[in-house]
Amino acid sequence: RTQALYDASRAIVSPQQVEDVLQAFVDSAALALGADFVRVNIVDMEKRQLRYVVWDAINPKLGTPEGQTFADLWEGLAGWVLRTGKPVLSPPGVADPRESPAVRQRRLAFTGPLGGCVLVVPMRYRGRLLGTVTAINRDGNPTFGAEDMDMLMALANQAGVMLENVRLRAETEARAADLAVQAQALARSNADLEQFAYVASHDLQEPLRVVSSFLQLFMRRYGDQVPEEGLFFLEQAVDGAQRMQQLIQDLLAYSRVQTRAQERRPVPSGEVLAYTLLGLEHAIAEAGAEISYDALPVVYVDETQFGQLLQNLLSNALKFRGETPARIHIRAQALEEEDMWLFSVQDNGIGIPKEHQKRIFQMFQRLHTREEYPGTGLGLALCKKIVERHGGQIWVESEPGQ
Repeated sequence: RTQALYDASRAIVSPQQVEDVLQAFVDSAALALGADFVRVNIVDMEKRQLRYVVWDAINPKLGTPEGQTFADLWEGLAGWVLRTGKPVLSPPGVADPRESPAVRQRRLAFTGPLGGCVLVVPMRYRGRLLGTVTAINRDGNPTFGAEDMDMLMALANQAGVMLENVRLRAETEARAADLAVQAQALARSNADLEQFAYVASHDLQEPLRVVSSFLQLFMRRYGDQVPEEGLFFLEQAVDGAQRMQQLIQDLLAYSRVQTRAQERRPVPSGEVLAYTLLGLEHAIAEAGAEISYDALPVVYVDETQFGQLLQNLLSNALKFRGETPARIHIRAQALEEEDMWLFSVQDNGIGIPKEHQKRIFQMFQRLHTREEYPGTGLGLALCKKIVERHGGQIWVESEPGQ
């Protein structure tokens, strides 16, 4: 019996589909018990429906229970097992009150006048009733005993675990397939958006470049013939065209952060900072700024986006300064519990009132006029988008004047 149980368990574990698990189960149970017939019923108790009905293929000549419904099952010993959750062993020669007369007649037609021996056990998974297993021996064949019931219960529990594994595997594969379809759709959408942004920015910037270039050419050639008020108007037009160009470039940079795939890898953040400072050399000299930084870690980031983040934060610190030279310090602190690094850019700038600190990370939000501090109002919104795409957070800690 131990060997039979072992062989049956191995047969149940192998299949990958529900029907295959059930077929392997009933065939193995029939062999292990020496039964004339084994059937498994998988039910939906809430809907009162038979989901799967599988019988062993070893003795097909004994007939099949095709056409049976949940109501038919409910009237028999399997129905009693579903109602009580307890196994049933019904010996030959005795009318069993737990089955209806109609079910009894069908049983006698199959087993012989004594009713054969019927064993029915519940199939469960973690206490949840999945269905029933019925084993039948016809009149004249050995009857089932307590050991047979224990063996069938063990096999039914094993099959219940495998059914749940198959269900979870199917759900996982379905979700993975859905995610793959969504990822493909998102990739196509992002590619379309990036192409649109590129075309739009090119088509918008080209006329602006023409306008700006011809206005500046006009001013150089005929500026001395234009009244002072006229020169002022021309300068305003050139400035507007240039600001529009900058706005388009910033919008394009913002859209790229959202649509382009990230290429994350280990990056020495100190090297990225040093390269960023080289690009800001003119702005640093103009601000008379003193910039210092601690030893910085290697981080797993998209290098281009990380460099853009540092550039925007430092440009902001250089721009929004008071009358004294800018003093900027960059540091990084390990947050071991969260497996992250906390970067901070500290400066002695003009500060931000508490009520406006969330607003500055929104698109086109400005706390000052363009005459006071130039810009498009997209720099910190871009920083926020980059940080969030890396799974982080960004905030400001400040008071007016510091």
